[in-house]
Amino acid sequence: MELRGTTVHHCKELIAIAKQLSVTSDISEFILIVSAAARKISAADGSDFIIREDEDCFYAGENCEQTMFEGKRFRLSDCIAGRVLQQGKPAIVADVLADQDVLLDSYKETFVRSLCIVPVGDKNCAAAIGVYRKKIYSFSEEEIAQLRTLAEIVDFSFANFKIRSSQRREIVEAERKINAYSYSVSHDLRAPLRAVSGYVTMLRESQNQNGDNETRIKDRILANTVHMADLLEALRLYFVSGQKVLKKVQIPMSVMVRQITDELLASEKHRNIHIKIGDLPDVVADDLLLRQVWFNLVANAIKYTEKKSEASIEIDFMKKSGEIIFFVRDNGVGFDMRYHDKLFQVLQRMHSQREFKGAGVGLAIVEQIISKHGGKVLAESIQGEGATFYFSLPA
Repeated sequence: MELRGTTVHHCKELIAIAKQLSVTSDISEFILIVSAAARKISAADGSDFIIREDEDCFYAGENCEQTMFEGKRFRLSDCIAGRVLQQGKPAIVADVLADQDVLLDSYKETFVRSLCIVPVGDKNCAAAIGVYRKKIYSFSEEEIAQLRTLAEIVDFSFANFKIRSSQRREIVEAERKINAYSYSVSHDLRAPLRAVSGYVTMLRESQNQNGDNETRIKDRILANTVHMADLLEALRLYFVSGQKVLKKVQIPMSVMVRQITDELLASEKHRNIHIKIGDLPDVVADDLLLRQVWFNLVANAIKYTEKKSEASIEIDFMKKSGEIIFFVRDNGVGFDMRYHDKLFQVLQRMHSQREFKGAGVGLAIVEQIISKHGGKVLAESIQGEGATFYFSLPA
């Protein structure tokens, strides 16, 4: 980074600002640091930090004697800051009343008579820094250079800030999953063990009773140990899918889904199941993980329609806002939407083990895999009428 046109004093100030920006963990504090620094190094009457939001300028924070635009949004085409954000070049105006590029209506109620706005980043940049004066003023090359140097520091620091924010979110999410897992382990995994212990006690007490009772108790012991094994295997799959590094390839989605449905239907020949598969688009994703997603969703649809004399399952997609949204819809038992938030958590079940067997991890695996691909999961249902599970992938 080149410290253009800066004195030793300003160099020290810029270094101090860089240190502040490098340690802050709050976006509001970041914005305040930038706007205060801009006003200080330029000795201006006011300053602000402007963020680009699609086709709008958002005046995120200012440091002024009186409020100007803080919290307001303008179309890029409607303000001079928008031009700076689009072109990546500074805008220097010595007299806003005499400049045809300035929309005077924006400044009528403010103190601004002269301004200098510099981009943070290159063309189509993400932010800009503006400084303002009450009187007609010609900004010197040195002052502009100092602001551009500040903008370079902010550009670098903002990129690092976003990385730190992303890492913090990942840590928070990991902690949430660990806490949920710890609770589930203490509850769900101990339940079969308690049952086994209880049945063994009953078996001891029934040694002198008839053999039928003993056989029944042994069957229950076996069922609980099998359930324990299923839980442990499901948890293993959950953590394996979470740790796996993505190996993205082109996937013919229709082919993959038909393979999975054929595999699952092979063991359900005694049932009347109708599956309709749309003309699904190809995607770029991890083949093994995406196969697990489809397997879990289709297997759930087959399982939760088992009480229907005629099961109907639809698999299709839609496109929305640059994403491909796939869905699996069934006419099964559905679930209570009040507990929707628990649906994709580890070892959370909407139905009892007696109603439908399962470990309560399949949907958590789906959510984890889709999240790794940058997508989202969603479900909706009407109890007794069925459910629809959606997942999105970048187009």
